[in-house]
Amino acid sequence: MRCNCVPPGTYGNKNACPCYASLRTHGNKPKCP
Repeated sequence: MRCNCVPPGTYGNKNACPCYASLRTHGNKPKCP
């Protein structure tokens, strides 16, 4: 799944991009810290 939105910065912007925040890496860890 691709998101059209990437939160600014690399930390603490989950609510800026709910779609990105719910993405998972291969290790099933959240892509966004």
